[in-house]
Amino acid sequence: MAIDTSNAATKNRRIRQDALRDQLSAMGLVQHVIDTTNKLSNESLLIEPAMVARHKIVIDTQLKLISKYLPDLKQTELIGDPDQPLHHDHKHKVQFVGVNADSD
Repeated sequence: MAIDTSNAATKNRRIRQDALRDQLSAMGLVQHVIDTTNKLSNESLLIEPAMVARHKIVIDTQLKLISKYLPDLKQTELIGDPDQPLHHDHKHKVQFVGVNADSD
C-alpha cells in the first residue's frame, strides 16, 4: 500500500509551524511590538526622531517575521462531509469554532 505523502507533508508543515509559533511566543516579539507602540504613542514621553525611526525599523522587521509564521486569517476554508454538505441561508447565523488540528 502506498503512503500518502501529501498528508505526511501537511502534518510535517503543521508541526514546523507550531514549533515556530512556540519559538516566536517565547521570544516575545508580539509583546515587544505592543510595548514599543505603546511607548511611541505616549505623548508625555519625549523621543528623539532618530529613536522613532529606529523603533519603526524594529517594529516593521518584527511584524514581517511574525507574519511569516503566523498566517493572516482573512480567509478560512470550510470543509464539509460529502454526505452532508454545508448549507447556509441568510436566516441562520454561522458560528466558527476553533478546533485543534492535532486531534485527528
